Amino acid sequence: MLHDFNGAFLINKEKGFTSHDIVFKLRKILKLKQIGHTGTLDPMATGLLICLVGPSVRLLPYLGAENKKYSLELELGKTTDSWDITGQVLSVAKIEKLKEESLMSEINAMQGGLMIPIPMYSAKKVDGLKLYEIARKNQSELTQPVDQ
Repeated sequence: MLHDFNGAFLINKEKGFTSHDIVFKLRKILKLKQIGHTGTLDPMATGLLICLVGPSVRLLPYLGAENKKYSLELELGKTTDSWDITGQVLSVAKIEKLKEESLMSEINAMQGGLMIPIPMYSAKKVDGLKLYEIARKNQSELTQPVDQ
């Protein structure tokens, strides 16, 4: 029976869906409320979203971020108001020839925990509202650092 389901779904999340969208659809299909996922993926991100259902949800705290891997494409020198490709372009800097060793040095410096400003177009909640909701209302930018 569907209401007795206990286990995991490995979902290939497509671009345009939030992690919550996926969980919501699973809840409707399985007619089950007890569903969780191992971490929010940006709506523009594609990739594996692990969803646990039923009593397996109790395992979520043990499925940490230490084994997650990401791949990406990026455009150097462009700055947007949302920190992603959906925002308004604020500036474009010309990038001179990049040397692999200097690029690798910068990448290696970003390993581990980082203190960064919280992007206004993020799902981080402040006073019960997601920052992207605040940003879309044109309210002031939050620059409080967060340990990533």
